Amino acid sequence: MFTGFWESFSMAFVIITVVMIVSLRSIKAGLVAMVPNLTPICIVFGILGWYQIPIDIGIMMTASIALGIAVDGTFHFLVRYQSQYRLTRNSAQASRNSLLMTGEPIFTAAVITGTGMLALTLSNFVPTARFGYMMTSLLVAALVGDLVLLPCLLALRPEKTEGQNAADQADSEQSAQDPQHAPHFLKQQQRGTKDQSGKAVA
Repeated sequence: MFTGFWESFSMAFVIITVVMIVSLRSIKAGLVAMVPNLTPICIVFGILGWYQIPIDIGIMMTASIALGIAVDGTFHFLVRYQSQYRLTRNSAQASRNSLLMTGEPIFTAAVITGTGMLALTLSNFVPTARFGYMMTSLLVAALVGDLVLLPCLLALRPEKTEGQNAADQADSEQSAQDPQHAPHFLKQQQRGTKDQSGKAVA
């Protein structure tokens, strides 16, 4: 049973990590994104082991599911952080601005999802009730990770020199002007704008 748990969780962790790296276009950002999501899972399951609470099939499923749900808030925060860092060139300021902008949406999403999971605790079927308790606990812990641990990690990012900032600024401006470096959805938008402009001229 525990072999299946580790296999499913490891697979979910690897897949989500790869998706985060590709989406954020940074290996470092993708790995950092997993820290506030992996830490709460380790803490909650560590508490279960400390108190020798038996793990059934309902509890075993929660790690992979909670990881997939919690990473949404982390991605939201990191996307905002990247845009704020390009503007401020200061890790602490970018982290603070991102927290102010995304804190409320992340908190609201966690409350809604956690409330839905908490309803499962009313079930008379013990594995389902335990699943609800575990999911709620994991989502609360992941929320703390997103709103406390992640901003602290990003604020500790080493500051770049003025020369590095100037080079990064030039690269950002070049990427914004060059459609070949734009994300696929921006390319489609630019293509659609050109098509509309062509039709208008015709």
